[in-house]
Amino acid sequence: MPALADKTSGGPRRRIGASARLGRARARAPRYAFLALVLVLCLAGLRSIFAPPSAAPVPARSGPPVDYAEQNFAVGFARAYLTYDAARPEAREAALRPFVGAGIEAGAGFTPPDHGSQEVWWADVAQVQRPLAGGIAITVAAQLSDSSEPVYLSVPVERGRGGAIFLAGYPSFVGEPLRTAGHISGRAGQPVSEEAVAALVRRALGNYLAGDAEDLSADLAGAATVTLPGVGLELGGVEELEWVDGEGGGAVLATVSATDPRGGSYTLRYEVGVRRSAAAEPGLGPGWRVTYVQAISQDS
Repeated sequence: MPALADKTSGGPRRRIGASARLGRARARAPRYAFLALVLVLCLAGLRSIFAPPSAAPVPARSGPPVDYAEQNFAVGFARAYLTYDAARPEAREAALRPFVGAGIEAGAGFTPPDHGSQEVWWADVAQVQRPLAGGIAITVAAQLSDSSEPVYLSVPVERGRGGAIFLAGYPSFVGEPLRTAGHISGRAGQPVSEEAVAALVRRALGNYLAGDAEDLSADLAGAATVTLPGVGLELGGVEELEWVDGEGGGAVLATVSATDPRGGSYTLRYEVGVRRSAAAEPGLGPGWRVTYVQAISQDS
């Protein structure tokens, strides 16, 4: 009777069969997982082939790029336009010829007086604007030989289809660009409390302002290169020393006083790059070193 019960119920056989199937499934699981991984990788590869890559986000620009060629054109035109010598009128005509094209009368609308002369001592770009009428209006500040104050000449320029710059119309005399006395940035940096850094900056700026390349080099990091200013100054004192970006932030803002050989006094501000050198760094002992002064070196 017990054997018959086992045969009719099938309980032990079912348990044995289920265990065998489970064992085979477990044995095949790594193979199935591997095949699934291969399938996922194949699908990802096909997607990368047929689907175009998403474009990288383009950083927003705060304004139009600076076009130095247009500015150079405007300055060159202003010099030619404002310079004349009644004894040599052909010289002005030759100077203006590269700037004045069809549609604008000879002399760009200015007929100089029949006596005397005028020179441009210096000229520089004072402002760049984009008028509603189109094109670009570049205001050039120019110091004339017969004037105590600079004049401001607005020069309209455009570019042709081939990229060539041309005078887009007659110039105009304008007032100087608006300006006002602003405020020094209110950014409050963390004061430099480490005396080794403070002493390094004082010593380096003293040698930098004096043009002493040999003594300055003793405080430079191995790859740093510093160009010295053209005027020699004597460091008077360091009024403020602040980290640019938190303590040990890689640079220090130094507000200093200085005097020139003729007795003139200045308050100046410099950004001095600093870093701590490792004891094992070739040619340098442990301690702080200068990586740049104001102008960041491409090799630092």
